[in-house]
Amino acid sequence: SKFTSDKEFRQSHLAETIFYDGIDPDTDDEFDVKMVKNKKIHSSQWSETFIPELPTNQFSNIDFGQDLTGEERMVSVESPSSGFSSRLHFRKENGKWELYKVENL
Repeated sequence: SKFTSDKEFRQSHLAETIFYDGIDPDTDDEFDVKMVKNKKIHSSQWSETFIPELPTNQFSNIDFGQDLTGEERMVSVESPSSGFSSRLHFRKENGKWELYKVENL
């Protein structure tokens, strides 16, 4: 919950390199949208626009179907009205959970 509600905490829990799938953030032309896959973004270039607005007080089925003994987790955020979904991938590095991949579908 702290990751969703505290921007400084979120910034301190980013992997050094984050892999991004979605609309190319370097595209300026809204009519010529390009999709990218596995684009590498250094944590110093991170922007909050890469992820959707995260719910701060309600989550459901976070652990559904995941192997909780491993060192990786995935959180899926979906919008029922627009069909948009985003997957946030986390892994534990040096005892700390870090966001290392974002998929905006």
